Amino acid sequence: MPENNSVKIQLNGKECIFLKNASVLDAILFLKPASEYVAAELNEKILEKSSFESIKLKNGDILEIIQPLGSGCR
Repeated sequence: MPENNSVKIQLNGKECIFLKNASVLDAILFLKPASEYVAAELNEKILEKSSFESIKLKNGDILEIIQPLGSGCR
């Protein structure tokens, strides 16, 4: 029986499938954020930016990526 080479997660409220061994950073890059400044929450735990590449996604993970919105006064 062939090994399943994917993981199914919930990313910002939508079901997504990534290759096995995909990291939080891979999911962030998938979203193509407008800014390099993002925050990530995995299974209700805020992650340190330095850990984005080392944390691997697992089936059933719930990942929320938050990006700042630009706004200002004139």
